[in-house]
Amino acid sequence: MVKLKDIAEKTGVTVSTVSAALNGRGHMRKETRDYLLRTAREMGYAPNGAARQLRNKPAVDVGLIINDKSTNLRRGGTYLAHISEFLSLCSRGGLSNRIEFFTQEEKETAIPELMRERIAGGVIHVGYLTEGIRCFLEQNPEYPLVMFGEPGRYSVRAALEKGAYQAMQYLAALGHREVMVSFGPLKYDYHRQISRGVKRALQDFGLTPLGGDLSAEPQAEEDETHYMERMFEWSLQALTRTPRPTAFYCSGSFTGRALISAAFRLGLRIPEDLSIVTHGIVNEGSSSYPELTSVELNFNEMYSAALLILQQLRSGCRPIQNEVWVDPMLVIQQSTAAPGRGRPVLRNTKTQLCKERTS
Repeated sequence: MVKLKDIAEKTGVTVSTVSAALNGRGHMRKETRDYLLRTAREMGYAPNGAARQLRNKPAVDVGLIINDKSTNLRRGGTYLAHISEFLSLCSRGGLSNRIEFFTQEEKETAIPELMRERIAGGVIHVGYLTEGIRCFLEQNPEYPLVMFGEPGRYSVRAALEKGAYQAMQYLAALGHREVMVSFGPLKYDYHRQISRGVKRALQDFGLTPLGGDLSAEPQAEEDETHYMERMFEWSLQALTRTPRPTAFYCSGSFTGRALISAAFRLGLRIPEDLSIVTHGIVNEGSSSYPELTSVELNFNEMYSAALLILQQLRSGCRPIQNEVWVDPMLVIQQSTAAPGRGRPVLRNTKTQLCKERTS
């Protein structure tokens, strides 16, 4: 019977390296891992099934991996909504769990511990996949992973194109015609969806887009201490352009807060002189004054769908849907009104995408 030691002797590497390659662990070049896997197959290596099952038995049922820049993990409360909903649903379903913060500043070949050490029986991944994780999934296609928000083999995604379209429709219905729109990096599906929805709405509702070179929002750099100062200066430029927009649609609550500060500096009233709609967490929008109207993800439905897919994968069943789309919610607060007027009195609608927050 072929042993790990035999493969190590033939390939000239250590036994631990062979073991890591066969189990999808460790940090090594893809060419090296492929070579070791191919050699093991050619030699007829067959792992002891019982031992492997015992070794790979997960410590927890499900894991949550939050993958982002460390500055973003520290700066905002966005991920608190993820964590809160995840823990609440796991508690309700009796699922043991663990959460791992995985920063994009780590080596591109790095793999989160929850996956690398098979600590979790399956994981929900929030954020953009690094090259190391992509390689791991290519080499371990059976590993139960569900993408949250971004495309993947199995994913739960917010219909942000639809949300952006209806938010612009709402601004048009209030009477706004000159609207400035800004986005984050279009390499993320999140921002690409918003961009597509906005472009369709601009055409369908006859709105005039403003902004041009200011449509790209400032991005935070690692260990940056002056991010909000840069965002404030950018907001001042946006609001002193001619013609000035009567409404602003931006991709996050940080941008919304900077716009409020810049508007106050310029003597603009919100929402009488400027309406603001953001994409973001309503609780973050509510920490501003005026409170920000926001397109918010439906975290409850999205995490419920993600956990259902993981449950089906872990039980050996093929998921009913590989990709689930969930409508976001337009939560109307104090930062939007018809041009020149205060906050309108609005009725709640029956659609999930538009609900009014009462306070």
